[in-house]
Parts: sequence; structure tokens; C-alpha cells
Amino acid sequence: MKSDTRRLGLSHFAFYRAYLEGPEAINLGVLADRYLACGRDPRRMRTTLRWLQDELAAAARRVGDREAIRLLRLPKRLGEPEDAATDTPSLEEYREQTDPHGVYTETELLLHYRAAYPGAALSREERRGLRLRERRLAALQRLEKVVAEAPANEHPIDTWFDPSIAARLANVKILTLGQLVSTINGTGHRWFMRVPRLGAETAERIVTWLVANAASVTPTVAERARTPLRTQSRTDLLAASVATSTIACLENLQLPVALSGTEGANRGAPGKNQTGATNDWEAIQAWLNSHPKESATWRSYRTQAERILLWSVFERGKALSSLNVADIAAYREFIKAPPRQWTAPRGIERWSPHWRPFVGPLAPSSRATAHRVLHALFTWLVDMRYLDFNPWLGNKLTAEERDAASSKALHALTREQYGFLARFADEASHLPWGQRAQCMLILAYATGLRVSELCAVKLRHLETKWVDDDIGMAWTLRVRGKGHKTRVVPIPSVVMDALARYLGWRGLPIEPTYWQAETPIIASLTRSGQHHEQAVTPLGLAKAFRRLFMQAAGHLQQGDPKGAKRLEAATTHWLRHTYGTHMIEAGMPLDIVQDNMGHASPATTSRYVTTELDRRIRAAEQFLKRAST
Repeated sequence: MKSDTRRLGLSHFAFYRAYLEGPEAINLGVLADRYLACGRDPRRMRTTLRWLQDELAAAARRVGDREAIRLLRLPKRLGEPEDAATDTPSLEEYREQTDPHGVYTETELLLHYRAAYPGAALSREERRGLRLRERRLAALQRLEKVVAEAPANEHPIDTWFDPSIAARLANVKILTLGQLVSTINGTGHRWFMRVPRLGAETAERIVTWLVANAASVTPTVAERARTPLRTQSRTDLLAASVATSTIACLENLQLPVALSGTEGANRGAPGKNQTGATNDWEAIQAWLNSHPKESATWRSYRTQAERILLWSVFERGKALSSLNVADIAAYREFIKAPPRQWTAPRGIERWSPHWRPFVGPLAPSSRATAHRVLHALFTWLVDMRYLDFNPWLGNKLTAEERDAASSKALHALTREQYGFLARFADEASHLPWGQRAQCMLILAYATGLRVSELCAVKLRHLETKWVDDDIGMAWTLRVRGKGHKTRVVPIPSVVMDALARYLGWRGLPIEPTYWQAETPIIASLTRSGQHHEQAVTPLGLAKAFRRLFMQAAGHLQQGDPKGAKRLEAATTHWLRHTYGTHMIEAGMPLDIVQDNMGHASPATTSRYVTTELDRRIRAAEQFLKRAST
């Protein structure tokens, strides 16, 4: 939706009026920051001023105001002062003495000047300049009454904002003022993160402009979307979306009584329920509470349970505890292509009325995950006697979903790619983020720990053990993984060396004798790069790894474009796959890799056994090369 011309609003006239009334050297950035939404960039200010002069002249031409056309295009200048009496300064001299920074308008300056020098006479040029200014302001006032518009929801973005800002918003499909307000209200304080190359300062000016025009752009930006979520009451945020959508997140969901599951057709025998739940929502909460809260696994489980509960009630019209085998089959088809009303862009806050349970169609690997998680949920509900039968037993993964689930082992870096990544982290180790990156990278690669496990480990989890005369005393790490299961993972000496350097960088003792037991092995960083002695969060660690992968990929681009592309696609979990793959390639027995990675089944670990296939691929390549020679 690209418009032919930008619109003239009251803010433009206020900006130009202040420009005309100010001294010749007035700071355009200050005025633009006060009245417009384009910022303080000097080049952009001059461009905006020229555009505004052209638009005012064109507007005057459209309404037949010939005088305004000439007056508003004249250079802004009062004229050169003539010689004045020795004892009485000229108006310009008085300006330099009393108002060098241009605080007063011309009218205010003249009043002060006449009060200070009652008998002073203005020069002919000064009188001419003042008359010209008054005529220009009058012309501007006439045009304002005729052509000034108020912004409206349906107006295209590029009719009000600087072209470069409008282009950035258009790239993410924000084309009108109404869509812009809806995006801000739906996404929250950091809405600008969805718009590439739109910074926090520009976003704040845009929000300020929208609020200033709240009378015509309605609804305006909500107060809760203008302040960080951490400063707001979670209860108030969730309650604010109750009346706007029936499809709400699990915390805010209000189920119809008839579909709540109190009388579900698949409920277990009366008096046998071990969950303590009286309805489906409470049963899901009981299941979630049986897992470590707020972990990555817990959030994944919540997402899957939330989706099927919402689908069951609002799409299928049945209680979750009434679903049968045919319903599960229908749900499996539904998640392949959820209707538009069930989807929303990634990053929408859960409290927002724009939140939806799906981002888009689920890929085969994601459908396999949903099948596995929901099968486990229904199995638990049957075991707890809340349900009588698990309808997921009547549905199997498709071949495509099975292949996608097993292909995750291919999400591993080659030895060359990991080597480059390690060297890049070493070269950045003189920086705070680089020192942490070096330690967390080698720890993840050498242990295969999950993200949540990496964030949870503390110095007290490191233990020593005598091995033999050749190795001597070795280090191990006690890890609590999935299902609250504890395992012990060997820590090679090179990892301990990296940890000692990292602890020293943080200003902590490197000798184990002086360690504080509760010190997290990987700490969080402030925005300025200073270390907190608080454990990094899973989200923070994921972002730190993404930063490392992306920066390394940029340096690898020229020498190895394919390798750079792999690094750009990598996530923290790829390092776990890399560990499993490289360990098995190095000849490590499958049972050792299984124990180190904390897999419940050897079948899971066997996904990393790619050595035999690699050998067959090399043999096929050599065969064809010999055949063609």
C-alpha cells in the first residue's frame, strides 16, 4: 500500500512555525524531536525541511494562495542590521548578548529588547524582516486551516513517516497506522525487535507521535505496551486480554462449563482419580507440575498441552477428556495447516489479545514432537486414573515424521566447522563475552549437556575421582537431567583449564579449595559486558550461542560459504548432536555415549551412528570416479 504523497498534519505546521519563529541557526533536530517522528539526524532534518517547504508550496498552489507560495519558499532571514547608536545595541547585537542559544522566539526577543531599550529604533531591515515574518506566519496559518489533516488508522505509513522508516515497517507488512498500533499493542514494549534496523530510540519517537495523535488514531498505544513487562503486574496483564479473545493462553483460559471435562466421556472410574483434578485444565496443570517448572522441557510440554486443549474446545467442540481416536487423527491433520485465526507471528507476548497457539504449519519434525509429548500426557492421565483410555494409541507417526525425527542427528557440525568455531572463540577470549563463549563452547562440546543442564550446573557439582596411575585424579560433573535423573559426566582437563581462566576473568578464585559451592559455572552478563554472579538463563545462553555462531559464520563466509551457512543455522542443541556424532565417530562405545548424554534408551543414542553410512558414501564416490577414468 504505497501512497503518492505524504500528508501534512498539525505537527508539520507546528514544526515549521517553530522554525520560522526561531533564530536563523536554530537546531532542527531539537524541533523535529519535539514535533515529528523522524529523529535528530542532521541530514534527515534538512531533507525533511526541504520536503516540507515543497509540500507547503504545493498546498498553497492547490488552494490558489499565491502569496503563501512565495512567502514560504523565501530564505528564513531577518536581514542585515544597520549601524545603531553607540549606546544602544541593534536587535541582532542584543540577541548575541542575551540569547546566544536561541531560546526566545523573534516576538519574545523583540518584547525584551523594547523593554530594555524603550527608545531604541529598529533598522529598516529589521522592520522589514519582522513584517515578513508576520506575513509568513499568517500565510502558514491560512494553509493550516485548509490542508492540515489528522492521522487516521487507515492512512498508509509512508504518508506520515520518513521514507526510510516507512520502508522498514513495510518490510514486515506494517502498512497502515492502524496496523502499527495493533502490532505495538500486540507485541509489547520491545515491538521494534520485529522490525530489522529499527532501533529503540526511533521506536520510542514513533510511539510518542502515535500517543500525541491519540484523538484520531484509535485505539491508541496501550500503557502496558509502553513499559517493560518486568515492571507490570502479571495478573493485570493476563486479565487485560480476557474480553478480547476466547483463544487465550493456558494461564488465562476460561473454559465453558459444558466443555471443561468434569463430565468427560473418557474420564476414569469415579473415585479412582489420583491427580486431584476436577476438570481438564486442572489435570494438565497437575501433569505440568510433575516436571521442573519453567525449564525448556516444561515450556515445550505446556505448548503442546495448551494447543490440544484449545483445539478440543474451540475447534472440535469437545472436552479434552472426551477425545477419541478419530479426534486425535483430526488434530494431527489440523496442525499440518492451522487456520489463520489460530496463528500469530513469533514473539507475541502471552498476555496479548493477539497471541495465538501456532506460528504456522508444523513441520514433520515438530509434528513428531507433538505426537511424542501428547502421547506421554495422555499416558500419564491414564496411569493417574483420570482417563480411561489413551486415544493416541490408535495413531502412529507417518514415515515422513519418523524420518524427520531421526534426521535431527544430522544437525551436527563437522569437525572442521567446530574447529573453526573454537578458534574464533579463542581469538575473542580477551573480551568478556568471548571469555564466557570460550568456556561455554568447550563445556557444551565436551559433555553434550542440554541447555537447561548447562545453566543449572554450579561449582559444587564438580567432583574429583582417582582413576589410575596414568590419569591420576580426574574431574567429573554431577548433572540432574530429564526426569530428575542424575548422571555423572567426565570433564577432561582441557575443560577445567578453560573454566579456571573463565573464573579468573570473573575475579573468582581458581583454586577449588576457595570455591563458593553455589557459584554458577556459566554466569549471566550485563549489557555493558560485566559479569553477574547469577546463573545464565536458558534463553540468555541460547542468545549467547547464537551470537557466537553468527559472528563466526561472518568470518567463515569467504573461505567456506557452505560451512558459514551451517553455522548460521546452528542452535545450542546442535552442540549436543555434535558431541554424540563425534564421540561415536571416534569409536566410543554406544553405552558410554548413552550414559554421558543421559538417554533413556540406546535407540535414541543410535541415531548418531552415521559412520557406516559415511563409509558407504565414500565407497560409492570412489567407485564412480574409477568407472569414469
